[in-house]
Amino acid sequence: MKNLSAVGKKINLLRKESSLNQDLLSKYLNVDQSYISKVESGERELSLEKLEKLADLFCVDIKFFHEEDFENPRNSISFRTKNLNSEVLESVSKINKIMKNLKYIDSLSGEENEK
Repeated sequence: MKNLSAVGKKINLLRKESSLNQDLLSKYLNVDQSYISKVESGERELSLEKLEKLADLFCVDIKFFHEEDFENPRNSISFRTKNLNSEVLESVSKINKIMKNLKYIDSLSGEENEK
């Protein structure tokens, strides 16, 4: 069973590091703002689909949310506009997903080169 409190704390940390508020994150995930608050406090659970969306948005591996000691080097994201909306976050998420896939491909080619 997942530790909901730990998952919520990680989401809260990533959200605050990125200077996003709960309202914007809730619009991006298509849930109520109060649901995000409950997730961050460990009272509610996000679906795997929603966690994957967050992993892409924050450019972290999905394991980051589930494994306590999982360290995930991630790209820093800087949202420098006051006009952020869920569509912008969706675009950032898609770009980050491409970056994560490229890193994964690079890691595979690196392993093959060592053999």
